[in-house]
Amino acid sequence: MAYFGYYIITMDWVNGGGDSYNHFLFAHYAPQHPELLLHHWAKPLFTLLLVPFAMGSIKGAEVFNVLLATGCGLMVFGMARKLGYRNGWLALLLLLFSPIVYIHVFSALTEPLGAFILTLGLYLTLDKKYIWGAVVLSFLPIVRTETFIFVPIWITYFLLVRQWKAIPFLASGFVIYSLVGGWYYGDWLWLINQNPYQGAADIYHSGSLMHFADSYQHITQLPLGLLMLIGIVALLPWKGKASWSQPKFWFEWQVIFIAFGYFSAHSVVWWLGIGGSAGLIRVMLVIAPLLVLLGIKGFDILSAPLKKDWMVKVFGLAIIALLLYYDMRQYRLPQQLHPEDELVQSLLPKAQEWKTEDNRVYYAHPVIPYFMELNPYDKSETMNLIENGGAMLGEFQPGDVFIWDSHFCPNEVRLTDNHMLVEFGLTLTETYEKTWEPDGKFEIRIYRKE
Repeated sequence: MAYFGYYIITMDWVNGGGDSYNHFLFAHYAPQHPELLLHHWAKPLFTLLLVPFAMGSIKGAEVFNVLLATGCGLMVFGMARKLGYRNGWLALLLLLFSPIVYIHVFSALTEPLGAFILTLGLYLTLDKKYIWGAVVLSFLPIVRTETFIFVPIWITYFLLVRQWKAIPFLASGFVIYSLVGGWYYGDWLWLINQNPYQGAADIYHSGSLMHFADSYQHITQLPLGLLMLIGIVALLPWKGKASWSQPKFWFEWQVIFIAFGYFSAHSVVWWLGIGGSAGLIRVMLVIAPLLVLLGIKGFDILSAPLKKDWMVKVFGLAIIALLLYYDMRQYRLPQQLHPEDELVQSLLPKAQEWKTEDNRVYYAHPVIPYFMELNPYDKSETMNLIENGGAMLGEFQPGDVFIWDSHFCPNEVRLTDNHMLVEFGLTLTETYEKTWEPDGKFEIRIYRKE
């Protein structure tokens, strides 16, 4: 905790880029705009839980994600003990120093909460609190849409352990949010009909079927990956019909199916270019606690020949140290703000001059509202041209300001020529530029409506 806390305090860089800033802004402004608590893309439950941590800066969201990751590690420790694994003490550090968790807790992304809900739900079922486990698991697709693929696995598990009564409770989250959102939107199926990833393949494209497998160094790295594979192999052999009556047997197979199914599903949809997959490695954080649990099983097998307890401890700590070494070499914290973000951040004093009570600020770059302290949800104050497809360009009023940037405006709003702005009666008043090696260049131009 102290290790991650140090970097949260001293590092301005945030993982996840525009997604992190947008998620933070949804939670930050939700008390002023309660409708944001039902925004599908922002993930309603995530926004709700993040609100107390988003009152100040985005560093509060990073604290939230570190706490979630820590909670996951402690629950993996508890599950390892209940399953009879000998080295559950490894759980917390193995999880926190797994590459996928190590670098992504410095964000305001939804994956850590997805991992927490999945881990908590499975922990409760292993603890024979089946109905409560089903209720918790039912909220997972509200946080990570793609996890609806787990539902058949959960149903099968409850059937195999003869806990049929828990199955209807897997619909709890969907029913609750359908009712709340249905009342607000007038659409009881809004969770389906407002899916923000419909048609997203046109934006995200596709890639190699082996994309995620080839990126193992950013998910488990070699030490944890090998332990995980050993753990899976150790659990695969047929143990006879007697094992069918043991919930532990079916729980372990459930863990394997969830991990393998999630990994395979993301690989296939990215390969086929469907389902709105962007091929982002970070999505694997959702199953990271399960990979660690399997890795602990693998460590039990690998360390079995060691006769002394201290030898096992030294071996385990050596693996953790090796993981941390890979992390530090691979990510080199503290990382610096992207040069684009640095330039936007440096303009905060200017932004306070540009924004008055009587005008509106137009922009396209997603970090502008955060670094310039503008409310992106008050349409009398700001207007995001990407969300409106540039359609609002003809509505400039005297005094309005347009913050043109050389990244998003040419690509997303198709504004590449100053003459296009002259047609709207705008005047170029200020220009700011930042360059970096080898050939990076970013420009911001300030236009005003006279």
